Amino acid sequence: MKRFVSLTIIILALAFGAWAQIGPATNSFRNASTSGTGLIEDDLDLLIGYRGFLDPSRIQLVEGKRLYTSLANIVDKNENVFQPNDNGYFLIGGSTKLMNYGSVGAFYDRLGRSTPLVLDPAVYGTMVGHGERTDVILSNPGGQTIQDVIKRTADANSDLVSTQLLFGLGHYMWETKRVGIAFYHSDNSQETKVWGDITPARRFGNYTYSRIVTNLVTGQITENDTMTGTQKAGDNASRNLIGLAGWMPYGEKYSLGLQIMTGLVSTSPNDEAKYDGTFNRTGIETQTLNGIRKLAFTESGLTFDTRLSAIYKWSDATDSRVDLGFGMTNAKNKSGDKLEVLTSESYTSTFFTSTADTDNVAFSGTKDNAGRLDFFARTTSKLSDRVTFGMGFGVNSSNLETKLIGDETRTIVTVYRQNAGGQSPFDSTATTTWTEKDEIDTTGSNLVFSIPVGLEFHLTDPVVFRLGANHRITSSDLTVSDQVVSWSPPRTRVVFGDGRSYELTTLPGPFVSRSNTVKVKSSQTTYTYGAGWNYSDRLQLDFMGFAHLDDLTNWKLSATFKF
Repeated sequence: MKRFVSLTIIILALAFGAWAQIGPATNSFRNASTSGTGLIEDDLDLLIGYRGFLDPSRIQLVEGKRLYTSLANIVDKNENVFQPNDNGYFLIGGSTKLMNYGSVGAFYDRLGRSTPLVLDPAVYGTMVGHGERTDVILSNPGGQTIQDVIKRTADANSDLVSTQLLFGLGHYMWETKRVGIAFYHSDNSQETKVWGDITPARRFGNYTYSRIVTNLVTGQITENDTMTGTQKAGDNASRNLIGLAGWMPYGEKYSLGLQIMTGLVSTSPNDEAKYDGTFNRTGIETQTLNGIRKLAFTESGLTFDTRLSAIYKWSDATDSRVDLGFGMTNAKNKSGDKLEVLTSESYTSTFFTSTADTDNVAFSGTKDNAGRLDFFARTTSKLSDRVTFGMGFGVNSSNLETKLIGDETRTIVTVYRQNAGGQSPFDSTATTTWTEKDEIDTTGSNLVFSIPVGLEFHLTDPVVFRLGANHRITSSDLTVSDQVVSWSPPRTRVVFGDGRSYELTTLPGPFVSRSNTVKVKSSQTTYTYGAGWNYSDRLQLDFMGFAHLDDLTNWKLSATFKF
């Protein structure tokens, strides 16, 4: 059941990629260059949220209007504006006051990318994406000139389309209490096409093959072979989240906040492939090959997160914030999900034989649960008019538990005809069927301690320099087990051309149940740096990646327009 095991592990990996919160890389350059943990924030962070968590009530804190374009470079910070090649993101967004109703903010980004992949180097050398090759071979057996023409093509590429959309509304109630509501949508669609050829292991791929052998003396075509294959596999993951948030003062120094984020998540791995081939030796034999493979799987569920927050204001220059959050995700697969593989092969000469192999795996019993607990505390202080310093401590704990059951039914039908043109008592049809049920369980946990620090200081009045460091201690473990739950032995029924028949039951196996546990412990410190230039009241420029001042190719730039 190797096919089932490998595919279900891929399914589970893809599914858990969809349950994360808002990507932590989507934040301001000011935040990212001072450790990226929210120690020192910008207006953009007030719009997007705090540490990957929607908090639309903070939009009210943005003074004036903001416009973010593709020049903002906020999605992943990897746009190199001084290079001819960019990362491919389109972005538009901003925030403004909405008359007396409060403040509104939104942003939208989209990435569309197609990447050519390496083809078979043994056939196409260094070609990528789409390759063509033609071989013409001449020989002279027995005084006859034989021309052998082989034409091949192959395709391999990866397509990615991802989008994010955020809309938030913040409002003051009773002058001092802030509330907000936000909607967040993201989807990620990835499709991969792999190259193939006529060998059994590569038939489910993207390729064409033709071979024509011609006797140039007689003009007769003695061999005519054709085969084509198409394939595409990928995943469609989406999140639709609603965020509610509120803050209220408690005395002169305290502020208390509550944020709730809930919504629907889904992932749909898919795989479709087919091939058709005919191999014809003129007047001697004909062989046909066909195959279809299709995976239909959809997993969806509900995610819920909540966070309690408190801010204590030590002075006008110093405040501390403490957050405690927890969340969970529960998902399951759709009824009727399955993997289906059908292959057939026939051979016609003076006799006829064919084999049809049908392999169906029905998925059921999916359990896809995840839980998380997060604590983070930070203190940010304006040490002077020119220096701001922040330091924090965080603990993040998460766990996952999954289960997926696959019921496999396999049937092989072999037909033999002694005379390709008629019936014979020695003709036979053999049908073999067996079943197997497997269960794959995954359990894992992850514990992260983080100690970030961030510093911002003015070099001159309009220019600031930023430094950050985040020390992380990580401990994680993951256990994946594949167990054979039940099986039925292969049963074969053979029916001959004269009506005789017999049945045979054979021993199955061997059955192998496996379990693998991986434990990882690591400790590392990530350093960040950046700079900001308040060019005017209308334009803010921020920079990262400028370690080599005389080489602009790696510089990252973010431009924010203010009104």
